[in-house]
Amino acid sequence: MIYHCTDPDCTCVVEQAERPECCPQCGKTMEAIREDALTGQQWTVLGTWWIEGPVRDEARAYACFRQAAGKGEPCGISDLGWCLENGIGAAADPRMAAWLYEEAAELDYVPAMCNFGWCLQNGVGVGRDPERAVEWYRTAAERTFPRAQILLSRCYHEGDGVEKDLKKAVWWLQCAAYQGDPAGQTELGRRYEFGDGVDKDLKTAVRWYKAAADQGWGDGMCCLGVCCEYGHGTERDPSAAAEWYRKAGEAGDARGMCNYAWCCESGQGRPKDMAEAAVWYRRAAEQGEVRAQSCLGWCYEYGQGVEKDQKEAVRWYRAAAEQGYPRAQTDLGLCLERGEGVEQDEGAAVSLYRAAAEQGYAPGMCCLGFCYQMGIGMDPDPKEAVRWYQASAALGYPRAMRELGVCCTTGTGVPKDEKKGAEAYRLAAEAGDVPAMCDLGWCYEYGSGVETDPKEAVRWYKAAAEQGHPRALTNLGVCLERGQGVDAPDSAGALALYLQAAQQGYGRAQCYVGIDWYCGEGGVAEDGAKALDWFRQALDNGYEEAAYWLGLCAWNGRGMGQDQAEAVRWFHRAAMAGNAHAGFYLGLASEQGWGRDKDLHEAVKWYRWAADLGDHAAMYDLALLYARGEGVRRDPKKAADWLRQSAQRGNTAAMCSLGLRFERGEGVEQDDREASRWYGMAAELGDPEGMCALGWLHLVGRGCRRSARQAAALYRKAAELGHPRGMYDFGCCCQTGEGVRKSVRQAERWFRKAAEAGHPGAMCALGDLCERGDGVPKDPERAVEWYRKAGEAGDLNGMCAYAWCLEKGIGVDRDYAAAARWYAKAAEAGSLRGMNNLGELYRKGRGVDRDPERAVALYQRAAKRKDDTALYNLGECYELGQGVEQDLSKALSFYRKAARLGEGSALCALGRFYEQGEQVRLDMGKALSYYRKAVERRDAEGMYQLALCYLEGKAVAADPEAARELCRQALDSEDLRDQEDTALERKLQALMARLEG
Repeated sequence: MIYHCTDPDCTCVVEQAERPECCPQCGKTMEAIREDALTGQQWTVLGTWWIEGPVRDEARAYACFRQAAGKGEPCGISDLGWCLENGIGAAADPRMAAWLYEEAAELDYVPAMCNFGWCLQNGVGVGRDPERAVEWYRTAAERTFPRAQILLSRCYHEGDGVEKDLKKAVWWLQCAAYQGDPAGQTELGRRYEFGDGVDKDLKTAVRWYKAAADQGWGDGMCCLGVCCEYGHGTERDPSAAAEWYRKAGEAGDARGMCNYAWCCESGQGRPKDMAEAAVWYRRAAEQGEVRAQSCLGWCYEYGQGVEKDQKEAVRWYRAAAEQGYPRAQTDLGLCLERGEGVEQDEGAAVSLYRAAAEQGYAPGMCCLGFCYQMGIGMDPDPKEAVRWYQASAALGYPRAMRELGVCCTTGTGVPKDEKKGAEAYRLAAEAGDVPAMCDLGWCYEYGSGVETDPKEAVRWYKAAAEQGHPRALTNLGVCLERGQGVDAPDSAGALALYLQAAQQGYGRAQCYVGIDWYCGEGGVAEDGAKALDWFRQALDNGYEEAAYWLGLCAWNGRGMGQDQAEAVRWFHRAAMAGNAHAGFYLGLASEQGWGRDKDLHEAVKWYRWAADLGDHAAMYDLALLYARGEGVRRDPKKAADWLRQSAQRGNTAAMCSLGLRFERGEGVEQDDREASRWYGMAAELGDPEGMCALGWLHLVGRGCRRSARQAAALYRKAAELGHPRGMYDFGCCCQTGEGVRKSVRQAERWFRKAAEAGHPGAMCALGDLCERGDGVPKDPERAVEWYRKAGEAGDLNGMCAYAWCLEKGIGVDRDYAAAARWYAKAAEAGSLRGMNNLGELYRKGRGVDRDPERAVALYQRAAKRKDDTALYNLGECYELGQGVEQDLSKALSFYRKAARLGEGSALCALGRFYEQGEQVRLDMGKALSYYRKAVERRDAEGMYQLALCYLEGKAVAADPEAARELCRQALDSEDLRDQEDTALERKLQALMARLEG
């Protein structure tokens, strides 16, 4: 039912089920009216009621306007055109809309003149005709219609349909403003704010904005809010700004909604509230406000004020991007590039970046440059990348400055220039780019483009770390751990920083946390299980270095059962990612057959691969393979070359090994000075093996000044580091008094320490002290035990000493067979003493079947190495015809060779030959000389022969007393006891009896 107001001056018409109690406009009585009684004006009012009333019904409104138009009502005709222009209540029909506007305008309806002018100006439903538009605007404007005055002002301002004239533009705005039109007042305020057609006058701008705002005009309120926010024409007042934005938003102004949302987001002028911000962004976005759509997309992407929803983020980014908003184009491009919330489409991403870049949007330019650099969605073009970076950086975009730094540092798209790279990082860092702060710190740490400055590196790392940047947190942690650029190392502080970065999912930091747990550093105890968990997290986050540490866990059974096959799989993955030390382990596994089949050729391959990447451990092991000829042709020169490379990288084991090669002339020219230099380098780095080796050179004066004191000092330093050889060598110095005060007690203490650390030579030395009772109580049983331990540890002297005790029954029951076994073991390992003593057992048939030929073969092996005892024994075999045919000439030859080496028994044998004229002319003088030399060597038979000379006056004046003393010395000699020569002993006893009788 339709009702109208009974007051003729009131135009109110409504349509509802029951009659209203009174007129909603004037309060008078309402009465029903038939449709056929309604005038055109009343149909227009009723249509407006259906648009603006309590219940919106666009179809009914359209029908009402159509009735009004049918009655020739100009306002109804115009409103019907408005429905058709905007598709309200019927399908949009711009052409019919323009025709209706023109019809109403011809009927002198001023708003229609304005609407028709709009169609003409913008080509809506008619051909574009700005000149005619201006005519209609002017007609309406001269009839004091504010909207027409504003539109006419714009035409003058833009020079559209009329010659551009800023003063006239302002004049028409003033016409609207002075009529109290809030839109005109707002627009006039803008002219004063920006000095557009008038002198800039911010206070006047504020006055006009305030006039519009006081009328509830949303745009005016928003503009007034901007002035309050920035202090333009009024005192800066963020709270007032936020309040005006809120009011503008509540009045339906989308820009005001967006600005108020930003206040909620940033906490400017009101408490920060992301949920409230998202509500206002949504309201504005739903009105098509592009900035709000873009911001709402950001809220969804990062879960700010709303639940994170990447697809919803893409939807709003797309809505704004389709309106050409460059920020949204860039953000949508990033989503497409990464395939986040939408199917990945790098080509579409590039198109969006380009669209944003061509609008001069710096982030879009930077993203486009990055695509050119990395070949994302296109072929790589580093030079074009640099061009876009430069354009973006020129607009002050920090990331582009940083990317330019990367290009300059790496020589990508521009000539490599680390100095320019560092400067670009500095500009970006000073502009607030956090990653650039980290990059600049790196430059200072490594001296890239700037002087190395650890403190400055720490300063920039700290600046970025305070912003939570994970790489900076990690780099700063490394500096703290190393004590680099800080007052003192702080491993606990380093671990705290690693944890901050690790909690952000930064794989490198997670790996470093794992390393601290693995090694028990940073103030935490070793915990393989925790280390293993962190390494797995690091690997899950793309840090392939963690595969190496997982390999170590499996290799050493840390946090899991030992599984070298599993370790090999992890090492292989790490090697594929470029970890050189993983290649070393793969070489070691192949060399030893640990976790995979033994394959020396494969070992060489992996060692060489890792060595080529600079791994000094791999270089060292590769050198050893070349030295031994395992998996590769033996090549001492290449072995030395690899040792040199390893040593130059700080590997002290390689320094020592290289020093030994110079000492021996293996793969290099023999050079004691060079040996001394390499040993010295290792010693300076705290390597005890280098100290011992250099100590020996000082002791014998090879390659350096002879100095027993310096040698002893080096041995002591190595000993105090717990090095077994150093303990043993220093013990020897204490025993002999070389370089230190002689002290058998100190020697025994150091020998014992070395022996307890597993040094076989020290075990032998302790055995010798116990056997002789030198500095310790004489204890043959204890001596035997130390000799046995040394022998079981592979020491040749220990084997022979233990065998000697078994042979002679010293501290143990005599056991020739066991003695023979130990001598044989030592002989097989190359012991000359073992060969000689085993030969003696074969000659005498003790513990083995008598076999003189076997004895001779053993002596010959030892003689080839110029062993004096073996040469003497061969001489004796040829003299007596034992194991060979008797040949006194050969016997003499071997005796001479042994005598030249100082062998006492050989000297005595030569004396006998000269005394008897055997194979030489009889010469008692020479015989006497040889006997005396034999005595000097403590040879018992030499003492006997010389005693006979003194007794009988052979080539010397008779001297029974001298003869008696020689007999006594011989009978008490160690040589006589060791030889167990009973025949000689009887001779000596008989001679002594004769001398005393």
